[in-house]
Amino acid sequence: MQSSSIVEVAIGLVSTWLIISLATSQIQEFIVDLSGWRSMFLKGQIKNLFHQQGEYVNQLYNNPLIQALHTRGFLRINRGPDEIPSTTFAKAALDVFLNLDRPNARAGEEISPNLLSPQELVSSIKRSIAHLVTNTDPDIQELARMVMRLAPTLDTEGFDLNEKLQETLKNIEAWFDTAMDKASRIYRKYASLFALIIGIVLAYNFNVDSVFITRKLWVEPTLREAIIAQAGNLSPDDDAGLSETIARINSLPLPIGWSAENMPRSREEWFLKYLGWFITGLAASQGAPFWFDFLRKLGGLRSQSSPPASG
Repeated sequence: MQSSSIVEVAIGLVSTWLIISLATSQIQEFIVDLSGWRSMFLKGQIKNLFHQQGEYVNQLYNNPLIQALHTRGFLRINRGPDEIPSTTFAKAALDVFLNLDRPNARAGEEISPNLLSPQELVSSIKRSIAHLVTNTDPDIQELARMVMRLAPTLDTEGFDLNEKLQETLKNIEAWFDTAMDKASRIYRKYASLFALIIGIVLAYNFNVDSVFITRKLWVEPTLREAIIAQAGNLSPDDDAGLSETIARINSLPLPIGWSAENMPRSREEWFLKYLGWFITGLAASQGAPFWFDFLRKLGGLRSQSSPPASG
């Protein structure tokens, strides 16, 4: 019986965390979309690729291939793309590499690889690299070395231009994909921290204290049953809006919100209150899919631990 009670308490907690996670993700998505943070983050990572040389990044973003991916945010303000396919980036970056000696060229004036003969392609790449190498800025010299690594050796005779272009594009794609894999890990860390902060704020505003809730669930079987009944209505395909999710939080048959019953009266109780809020925020930062899966597993455990019906 005790193991069954533990599972029921866990289901009550996870159901609470699941709804808080849904609200957290919805608020986070709203703020990220409103601020255009994804596009700003992507542009910052691309600027790192170009060793902080903003003029070349601007040249890349002015390329028609990248311009087609631009989005409009709050008040229809034009902003950069949220994501760029590696094939698209490679083609736009090759245009930039052919114009490294012309960083301030206006749109339409850049050299295009499609209009070059093999000899002109060689001359353009060599001229671009030479322009960078002569610069004393170590970042620009590193950019030159990077271009030399990405562009295969080109001879003025006896090579297939299309083959060399495809090889260069594949090198640029691999370079971009590697950088974006690292950027994705960094983004997830920032997003997780942001979700933690939002989760703690929600936990404070609604007083969703995981420590206090655990205590109440443990001593009140009827409360556990009410929560478990509500958990059966939760679905991974839930598309409820933020206002509906907030209404769910308020409707939870749990000791949440501020009342005389759950108001701390000592330092120790305040410490446990802060701990409860932090645990709730930490749980919210894990994301709703994580708790949906966990809740399903707990449901299976409860079925196994429940005594067989007498009859």
